[in-house]
Amino acid sequence: MDLTDVYFIKGTAYAGKSTTVIRLAEKHNGIACRENYHEELMDETLDPEEFPCLCYTRDLKDWHDFVRRTPDEYEAWVDGAAAECEKLELKILDRITGKGKPVFVDTNISLETLGRITDRHHVLVMLADPEISVRRFFERPDREKQFLYRLMKEEPDPEKSLENFRECLKRINSPERYERFLHSGYPVISRDENRTIEETVALAEKAFGLEEKNRPPVIVRKIDPDTPMYELLIRFVESCSWDDAREHIAQMLRNRELTDWETMFAAVSDGNIVGMASVMKTDYYPIPEVFPWVSCIFVTEEFRGRRISGELIACANRYLKQLGFARSYIPSEFSGLYEHYGYEYLRDIVNYGGGTDRLYAKDLSDV
Repeated sequence: MDLTDVYFIKGTAYAGKSTTVIRLAEKHNGIACRENYHEELMDETLDPEEFPCLCYTRDLKDWHDFVRRTPDEYEAWVDGAAAECEKLELKILDRITGKGKPVFVDTNISLETLGRITDRHHVLVMLADPEISVRRFFERPDREKQFLYRLMKEEPDPEKSLENFRECLKRINSPERYERFLHSGYPVISRDENRTIEETVALAEKAFGLEEKNRPPVIVRKIDPDTPMYELLIRFVESCSWDDAREHIAQMLRNRELTDWETMFAAVSDGNIVGMASVMKTDYYPIPEVFPWVSCIFVTEEFRGRRISGELIACANRYLKQLGFARSYIPSEFSGLYEHYGYEYLRDIVNYGGGTDRLYAKDLSDV
């Protein structure tokens, strides 16, 4: 099953899951699998042995038996039905995925199963306060909910029947279940009555990384002197927020101080430079035997978090490998940063200002 373009929303009732699924599908020309979409397979004959909870009517004398269930019985039925719905959902997804369209799912599939079958960035948790799920259960015009409400009104003691069902709803919308969702490790959107649907959809897009697909792509390019892009790079450096290096780098570029194989790289989006890096023979350290350096790494604030630094570094290293270098070096005052890009800490080094930094190196054989 190809789940590359499938995005799952899991969570509590009244959190806006189905509405968000529908809006995302409309906006991204995709397929919406809204609440209880598994019911399209309910018309097929289900084996009561395999689907005992979905075939619940076999154990009921009438529908009044359903609303008379205790909270323990109701909770067991809901959990069992969710597990059975998971099987049906996976069958449906196997039919509709892999056809070039994104699929957005208000799902019954457990977080444990989702953790095995899809990328964590394709799962979003949406939550509403547990009290809302209980209080507003009968406010929806759903045929099924209104049917249950009428059944309880027909009971010998309607108020007692309604109170028992509220206790059932409290059980499956408990604070404990809410907390498990909240701390599941997946992105969470909590219901906010002051937030518009459009704002909620934008939050979902960010969680899924879909906003990236609506942005112009970022392309890393080697920048040669005496080109319009070189002049644009100088203006970018002069206006960037990196105070410590802005004047030094701009002067280096204006004076054409890069020689031989030294060069600059720029990350370009929609004709604008949004990031840069360089490869140089020397850096701010009195150790001429160490080179080449990957340096001047900077990405403008609004484009951070899009892995652009990693692409700048990768592009610089590919260039250095083509020149025949076996290693590249990066200095940093931080630990735990450049390790993500395959660099290993070698030793501490002292810069020209007397400060101590960390020296990192990367083997270019696998670049």
